[in-house]
Amino acid sequence: MEPQLKAVVAVVVCVAVTLIVRIIADASVRYAAAERGDGLADDQMRHIDGRLDRVQAAIDAVAIEMERVGERQRFTELAVAELRAAEPDVTHAPRLPGAHGRIVTPH
Repeated sequence: MEPQLKAVVAVVVCVAVTLIVRIIADASVRYAAAERGDGLADDQMRHIDGRLDRVQAAIDAVAIEMERVGERQRFTELAVAELRAAEPDVTHAPRLPGAHGRIVTPH
C-alpha cells in the first residue's frame, strides 16, 4: 500500500475510533444518570438513539469504503504483476553476429 494511502487510512480509523469512544462514554454517563433517577426524558433518549444509529451507519459506510480501497489495491497489484510477467526479457534477446553488445530490436 502506498504511504499516502496508509496515512489517509490511519486518519480515518483514528477519527472513527475517537468518535466511537466518545459516544460510548457519553452513553455510559447518561445510562448511569438514568439508573440514579435523574436521567434524561424519553424524547432525549430517542434523540440519542437516533444519533447512535446515524453514527453506526457512518462507521459501516467507512468500513465498506476501506474494504473497497483494499480490494482496489489488491487488484492493482495483481494487474501490475501480470503486466510485468508478460514483458519480454531483453537480457535474452538475439544478438547480431559481430555487433558487440548490440540487441536486435523489431521495427
